[in-house]
Amino acid sequence: MLRHRTRDASSPSAGPESTARGSYLMPIMTVLDEIHDIIKKNVHTRFERLTNEAVELRGQILAQAQADMNELLDEYITAFNNLVNLEAKYGAFSKRRIAAITKARSVNAQSLASLHAQIQTHDRAVQVYARHTFAVRPLPGAVRRWL
Repeated sequence: MLRHRTRDASSPSAGPESTARGSYLMPIMTVLDEIHDIIKKNVHTRFERLTNEAVELRGQILAQAQADMNELLDEYITAFNNLVNLEAKYGAFSKRRIAAITKARSVNAQSLASLHAQIQTHDRAVQVYARHTFAVRPLPGAVRRWL
């Protein structure tokens, strides 16, 4: 408890006159100390009440947040399961697409090989045919005139 300082009666400057003046101040100082103690107690009580209210409000806010999250839990679970299913379907789609592209490349390679073989066969047949054909005869005179 904080006390107000008063002049010490045994100090050299304190004479009989100042001691007499100090005697009527003591009851006033006591009353002021009591007022100070009451104010300090009230302020302390209010701070404690405010602290308790803050703790209560924090508890209420956390309880409300937990209740809100519990309400949304089913929705979150559904959304998560939908995302897992979507990922599985996308994975299956990607596998099918890769298999289709691989099959198309295989068919393309086979087609190119077959086409290349057919062109070679045709070229060889033309060469064989050209060897067995006779030389080209000159055009008749009646046709050469017009050229």
